[in-house]
Amino acid sequence: MIDKVAKLQLKIANQDLMLVDSKYVICHCISDDCAMGKGSVVPIVKKYIGVKNACLNFVKNNNNDAVGQAFRYTCEAGTVYNLFSKKIFRHKADYDVTKGLHFETAFG
Repeated sequence: MIDKVAKLQLKIANQDLMLVDSKYVICHCISDDCAMGKGSVVPIVKKYIGVKNACLNFVKNNNNDAVGQAFRYTCEAGTVYNLFSKKIFRHKADYDVTKGLHFETAFG
């Protein structure tokens, strides 16, 4: 549980998300199967070396069911939060799940 409330500032910028400073984190939704082979996740997998295997291990350690949980991955490139919002990549995200993601697993 987070005890302190951080003061957030919003800065809108038009730039390549993979070029932002490592003090910022990337947050994206993925599926339990950790497919990560198409779309916006491809540059994330290229920049954050090892994130796919780490996500697969996270799912395995959660009895192959990580939907509704968040997993923080940190490497030299920075930090990325992987939000498990569906079971299989071709399914639609369960928005009831994404509203209540268990961020304590990622922040703990």
